[in-house]
Amino acid sequence: MLKPLVFLSWLMLSALAHAFVPQSGTWVVSSELNGAPGRGLAIDVQGSTLVMQMYGYESNGNPTFYMAAGTLVNNTITTKLGRYSGGRYLGSGPRSGVENGSPGNVSMRFTSGLTGFITLPGEGEVAIKRFEFGLTKAPSDLLGLWLYIAEDGGDGTGDFVTLSRSVGNTSGGTGFVVDPARQLGCEFRAVDDGPYNMYCGTISGSTVHWIAKIKVSGNEGEGVTLDTGEAVYIRKVRDAQGRYLGLLK
Repeated sequence: MLKPLVFLSWLMLSALAHAFVPQSGTWVVSSELNGAPGRGLAIDVQGSTLVMQMYGYESNGNPTFYMAAGTLVNNTITTKLGRYSGGRYLGSGPRSGVENGSPGNVSMRFTSGLTGFITLPGEGEVAIKRFEFGLTKAPSDLLGLWLYIAEDGGDGTGDFVTLSRSVGNTSGGTGFVVDPARQLGCEFRAVDDGPYNMYCGTISGSTVHWIAKIKVSGNEGEGVTLDTGEAVYIRKVRDAQGRYLGLLK
């Protein structure tokens, strides 16, 4: 079922095997995630440039935001944290914000694409993580068209797989979802296996042979094969409603 996708696979799996970048999106201070309004981070990495915007509060309780930008080197960065004011407000005409000083430098170091640490001015180092809020682990989260790539000895093989039907759950899973030919299926784990929250496997009759464990976040996931420990990459291309999840569709 898995076909050679050599060039694409080589690009993706080279990055998987040797480096990572933080996943773009909303990040939070892990210890502050309590369901109440607080502060947070918007992190984006393009090439080697990282941009971080932080929304927080002044000592008097007024909301404010900061921005930092710089080069990410070996998954770490230290750069100036700028404060800004004077820009557009709701209903205003054109106004340009200006930098309004800096409380100091911010340092970040990432331990995976989803976790890391941050040191803000006047504070000690604390853990941060990608804010995951849309993954319910229900079988319906798996429905759609996925790109599945496995390292396969360094050459890389892959295919597009449509997960279209839930056929019940296995021991420890929340609902096994299979392709129309019942050749491949995946299932979220009721309890995560370390960092991994999903297993995928091939099907023979009524038996599932697990082949990979994967950490899924948003519409993509990374993991390893269970037999050789080689890298696996997946990405949802189209959801169950037929909507494409890429850049141009």
